[in-house]
Amino acid sequence: MGACNCKKSAYAQTDAARYRLSFGFRLLPSQSWVGLTLPDADLPYLAYILTTFVDRPVVDRTGIQGHFDIELPPWNPGIIQFDPNNDEPLPDPNGGTIFTVLQEKLGLRLVSSRAPLNIYVVDHVERPTPN
Repeated sequence: MGACNCKKSAYAQTDAARYRLSFGFRLLPSQSWVGLTLPDADLPYLAYILTTFVDRPVVDRTGIQGHFDIELPPWNPGIIQFDPNNDEPLPDPNGGTIFTVLQEKLGLRLVSSRAPLNIYVVDHVERPTPN
């Protein structure tokens, strides 16, 4: 079990309404850095969204329950380099990465590990036949 410095959600919504909310990107005027806003999100959803920013799937293993209003300040979205010896992200000389922002702002750390993963491959597609 981990700890998260996340603000408990102010929303009291049903599951159907919750997933209509979306995450947002913020672009700074002088830089191409991005930030992230996730209202009323649980940590598995945060992990799902983080998958788009790192070069591999992200899985929530914190065990933390509940919904949070997650606000991440801008980070450098440049290409993330990984250490070939231990698969950990290397520091970015151009500024904070998603890894440092997550740890400093939310107290969450992305840890690289190997695990089985379900992958679906579509190898054939046909137009449906009329009924």
